[in-house]
Amino acid sequence: MPARPRQSTKASNDASKRAAIASAVSTEIAEPVPEVRLLGTLYPAPSREERIAISAYWRAAKRQFSPGHELDDWLAAEREIDDEVDSTSERNDK
Repeated sequence: MPARPRQSTKASNDASKRAAIASAVSTEIAEPVPEVRLLGTLYPAPSREERIAISAYWRAAKRQFSPGHELDDWLAAEREIDDEVDSTSERNDK
């Protein structure tokens, strides 16, 4: 049988520490932990500027990004987003 290469003392100590931690952790848990499943990933709500930028992008995409209408797209997107906010706040007030 070939001789096993000797492990360094540090590697041996690291392995024994990992084994000790694993056995301590397994004995500390007395009852099973229920599995938690999330229905989806939560993302923060986009800011007003982000919503305007997205709307302006899609307006530009509809006209195939022809140049010269960037400001018009942005201003129309601002009106759209502000109208959405106003109509939402009116519904919440009722």
